[in-house]
Amino acid sequence: PVRPAAPAQPPSGRKVARLITSDAADSTLNLAEDGNLPELKLHESLTKDASQQKKTSSNPLVLMAVLSASILACILMLFWDGSGGGHDDRKQAVEQIIRDKFFNTPGGELEPYQQWLREAQLAAERGNTAQEQQLYRRVLDRLHAERDRFDRTGLTGSIESDDELEELVLKMLKK
Repeated sequence: PVRPAAPAQPPSGRKVARLITSDAADSTLNLAEDGNLPELKLHESLTKDASQQKKTSSNPLVLMAVLSASILACILMLFWDGSGGGHDDRKQAVEQIIRDKFFNTPGGELEPYQQWLREAQLAAERGNTAQEQQLYRRVLDRLHAERDRFDRTGLTGSIESDDELEELVLKMLKK
């Protein structure tokens, strides 16, 4: 064991604080033959656990592929319209049903509600949604007024046809 050197004495005349220690404690570590401290050695059971942990960790390429797919999916969701144009297709289908069932009259002369339906579709083609909705509401008001009458023939000639027209007009107003 190495003992610390005795502290140097300060020059006389000056008082200086000094540390007084007892004997140095003996170290429990013995130096190796080459003068270095001994090395730490692991048990074999610990190294097996480490190899098992390596097997359970993910491959970096797999992680990159999953991350790339996730980012791509997010970008697609930002720019993709989920309706797939179905809204416009449904609107056109409803307009076609209205044309087929309610534009034609046997006498050739159009009823006011038929004129409003045609004008509403023309307004839609021009992009004037305010006028289109106003005309569809006018048809709805007329349907409700005719429903309250006593003759029960309805606006279109039958209650069933009135109900169908009301349903179609409501779909057009929802868009």
